[in-house]
Amino acid sequence: MAKRPKHPPVLLYHSIAELGETLEAGACAFRAQMEHLARAGYRSLTPNEFLQGLDTGEWPRRAVFITFDDGYLDFHDVAWPVLREFGLNATVFLVHDGLEGGIQAWTGPTYPVMPPLLSWAEVLEMQGKGVYFGSHTLSHPELTKAGMEVLTAEIAGSKRALEERLGEEVALFSYPYGGAPPAAPQAVQDAGYRAAFGVAPAAPTRFELFRRIVKPARTLVPFRLRVSRAYEPLRCILHVSRGEKC
Repeated sequence: MAKRPKHPPVLLYHSIAELGETLEAGACAFRAQMEHLARAGYRSLTPNEFLQGLDTGEWPRRAVFITFDDGYLDFHDVAWPVLREFGLNATVFLVHDGLEGGIQAWTGPTYPVMPPLLSWAEVLEMQGKGVYFGSHTLSHPELTKAGMEVLTAEIAGSKRALEERLGEEVALFSYPYGGAPPAAPQAVQDAGYRAAFGVAPAAPTRFELFRRIVKPARTLVPFRLRVSRAYEPLRCILHVSRGEKC
């Protein structure tokens, strides 16, 4: 059995509006979270730094990897200014066809109607300014229900298409809806990615790494716990109490 990769907290966001009842409330929550990271001395990692840590097993003190799935417009309008204010960076996993205007809607994790997505204009504006990009497939399908042909096209095709437009390597991948069928991690590796993220895989590997979803909360306490060393032990205790594997 492959050894479970050890790495700093990987935070998962989608739309900033998910963090509150309104976009304004979500923006306030996000700013408080990033202020906490900055004041507590956390260092946000770039993709290359994260990959180097996976290779060497050595990490900066109080490291954190901040990720956003889907590429919603409120990342550009709300999250990016806050990240810059506190000297933090983030990695956004893009759905290629959404950038091209080829997707009008999909049902995301909580929204019955999809918020607006980034365009290439916003992506290129942020590139090289503390924002990094990974792949989230071409069209955001549920890969657990996809055949091998679709799986390969979505995973490898999105990497090629994004790299052509960005002019740089796209080394990281994240699975839509957080789920990866058994064949997906090998397809990701074969496509040339260097690591991939799920949400809470039963047996994490380099090509299906664990992330901590940042959820709405009335106070900052749950977020502070989510980035702390106590998170994994407490999560394990909770699973065991439910009769589940840790």
